[in-house]
Amino acid sequence: MADNVTAPAAGVAFATDDIAGVHWPFAKMAFGPRETAHEVEDAAGKRLPVLAYLATGGVVALDAATLAALENIQAAVTGTVALDAATLAALENIQAAVTGTVELGSTSLAALETIGIGQPLPSGTNNIGDVDVASVPATATTTRAYAFAAGQRITTSGTGQVRSDAVAATEVLLHPSVRGFFRVGDASVTATVGAGSIPLAADEKFHLRITSGQFISFIRDGATDGSLSIVPVA
Repeated sequence: MADNVTAPAAGVAFATDDIAGVHWPFAKMAFGPRETAHEVEDAAGKRLPVLAYLATGGVVALDAATLAALENIQAAVTGTVALDAATLAALENIQAAVTGTVELGSTSLAALETIGIGQPLPSGTNNIGDVDVASVPATATTTRAYAFAAGQRITTSGTGQVRSDAVAATEVLLHPSVRGFFRVGDASVTATVGAGSIPLAADEKFHLRITSGQFISFIRDGATDGSLSIVPVA
């Protein structure tokens, strides 16, 4: 029997699929509240809404970014994938929605085992419960060494900026006594209150990587003068 049928009297053709002599009608999918219909297509805001049921019994709505993150994990089962900031944020949102624990199936475990800085784990250590501890970098236990004798302290006098001498270090600890803004650069670098300079809260301790020989400019953000202590890190 041929596909499609024609309704009696009106003569309107309906799309169908003839399966073993029975006509199965084709239909377009749509969703939405009463009196509305959103046709389904592969576009933002037009896909079918999906709820993921968690092990805790709650539900979380998956947005497009989260779905993309899950698709990246699925792709990692057969290859490798480096997770970018947006994907990591999506996964953290899923984790935050879970108040208990989630059981991972074998496929999910295989995907997680494959992910790791864009490369698979070393051969023979591809089991989450059997990772070669020797291959995991040791966590640093030493603290920074500060060159206190080479430190500087610059103090504001009014609303103008003050500038340090050249700093012979590639990292510094900054510690202001008042709220202000700072900027790093050459011998003419100038800090301003606003865009282009970095804000510092009073008594904040801020570590910063610099190029040896650079200068640091500081300006107060308020009515009270204050100082900026600059301690090189050896």
